[in-house]
Amino acid sequence: MTELKGELKIVLENIGGFLGRSQDFEIKEKGTIYEGRRLRGINRLKSPNAVGKSSFVYGLQTLVLDDKELENRRHFLNVFGTDGRVELKTKDKEIVRRIRAGKEKLTAGGTQIYPEGDKANIFAFATEDNPLIAMVKRNEPLRAELLKFSGALEYESLKGVLEDKRREYEREVQKYRDELSKLKTLYHAKDQLKKNIDQLEEKRRRLPELPREKEEREAELRAKVEAKTEEKIRIAKLIEAKKEEVKRTEAKIEELRQSADRLMEEVRDFREKHVDIERELEQLSQRRQELAVKLEDLKQRQNIKQAELRDTNTNMMRYTSYGQDYCFSCGQSITPQRLKKRLGDLNRDIKELGDDIAKITAEKDSAINEYSELLREKTKVETELEREVQRKEQTIRQENSALDRAKRDIEKLEPDMEKISRELSNLQKDLDERAKSIMEQRAQIDTELGRLDERVKSIEKQVKDMGDVQTKIDDILTKVQFFKDAELHAEKAAHELRTVVKETFDKRIIEILRVLEFKEFQKIYLDDNFNIRINRQKKGRVEPDTIHSLSRSEKETVAMMMMLAGKEEYLPDFPFFVADETTFYDQTRFNRLVDYISEKVPYTIVTELVPMEQQENLTMEYQ
Repeated sequence: MTELKGELKIVLENIGGFLGRSQDFEIKEKGTIYEGRRLRGINRLKSPNAVGKSSFVYGLQTLVLDDKELENRRHFLNVFGTDGRVELKTKDKEIVRRIRAGKEKLTAGGTQIYPEGDKANIFAFATEDNPLIAMVKRNEPLRAELLKFSGALEYESLKGVLEDKRREYEREVQKYRDELSKLKTLYHAKDQLKKNIDQLEEKRRRLPELPREKEEREAELRAKVEAKTEEKIRIAKLIEAKKEEVKRTEAKIEELRQSADRLMEEVRDFREKHVDIERELEQLSQRRQELAVKLEDLKQRQNIKQAELRDTNTNMMRYTSYGQDYCFSCGQSITPQRLKKRLGDLNRDIKELGDDIAKITAEKDSAINEYSELLREKTKVETELEREVQRKEQTIRQENSALDRAKRDIEKLEPDMEKISRELSNLQKDLDERAKSIMEQRAQIDTELGRLDERVKSIEKQVKDMGDVQTKIDDILTKVQFFKDAELHAEKAAHELRTVVKETFDKRIIEILRVLEFKEFQKIYLDDNFNIRINRQKKGRVEPDTIHSLSRSEKETVAMMMMLAGKEEYLPDFPFFVADETTFYDQTRFNRLVDYISEKVPYTIVTELVPMEQQENLTMEYQ
């Protein structure tokens, strides 16, 4: 905790109703010499409504509460502000705490002056939203709030954890006890199985003996019957598998046929969509030839113009060099002006012809490309579709071959099945009925003996896997006892802490009652569940009463008693006690309560409402 001594100055910026930087608030410590008198540390902040008393309290709470506790206190920040700041100054130090409005929650930073702000907020700030005051007024049990910081709730929680663990081990013990019971059942079942085995072996010994030759013959025949039966089952499975193969192949062929039909439909659709493709190709070819003719004509015209240009250049040279003023070709007279104009006209005509030739050449190339692309697309689509149809037809032919083979296999297997069935019938007729009966009985007994032997082995394995169950039970019972002892210890510690808290609160309440001189209240105390109980004197008799029958002033007084008792129990070193706009109607008792508080803390801060006609601004009085 930050140690605070002497005079404190608090500056608020964008806190509560203060927008921007507010005035400095000076808080004086108990024992300070002020105006020739020694102060008791009572600082009274007075003003009418909506001037800043509660905003000042918000500033103090901002210094005390931690970042998490400030998240949902948007009202601490001015409604028009996004950043707030509280500065606390002492003679030799300066503490700054900042808050900022986030998207959903308030964020805080800077120095927190007390490490247990939630505790201080409950037991040292008598404000409108104090949860302890609200609970007293509603006559709710104070157990959770009063025990929150004592450690009793932690011990109670620990007791719950230990109890859960103990019950978990007790369930495990029960599980092993069930296994022990099951073990006994298994031993009993094993003994019974051995008795059954002995009985069956005795029964087998009592069966009549067959002549050795006949017994060998019967055994041989039975072996053949079993072999033939297995062969019959094998062939039946083969036939069934082949039938399934036939079904799958037929389904595949049908799917392939449908796919081939769809491809043929695509070929027909393509041809219908391109029914005029040959005509398009012919038109493109004709257009290409027309452009070639036009191109040739332009080139001839260009050649003529270039010949004329050469003649004109020759005339210009003859005129310039030799002064000949007639055309060497046609004999007409010429002038420099006519020659220059003729040269300009020819150059322009040649350029225009060149542009036309380039344009026609590009148009011709485009027609050639369009023709080639259309022809290539036609060939590609038709070729690919036809090839796919051929592949489908080839696959269908292959699957039909596989289908025929499977059907032939079935036709070959069915006679074998009939043959084996006849052989089995003949073999069974050869067996002597009496010998057959004895052999069957022996076989049944042998089968049952084998089954019982397997069950005995299974039981023995289960018994082995269980191991020494009783030892496991004993080990777990030791753990159960440990957790029982730990539960008792936790319960005892919680009870002791609850008792200390209750006795401390009752002691403080008696002390405060004496100071306040509540003569009609004989006793105010907490019951075992931390409900507030009241004994009030009425008409010469002391009777139990409830919070609901108290006046508003009395309820707030009782709530302050609980706060003061909690502060002395949990916050002996916290230097502040704040009462914000108390509404006590009995000013004498309130002043006595403030005097009592000032004996316990260095800084007592009380905000008081005064009428507007009495004063307009905030004032701080020191006592």
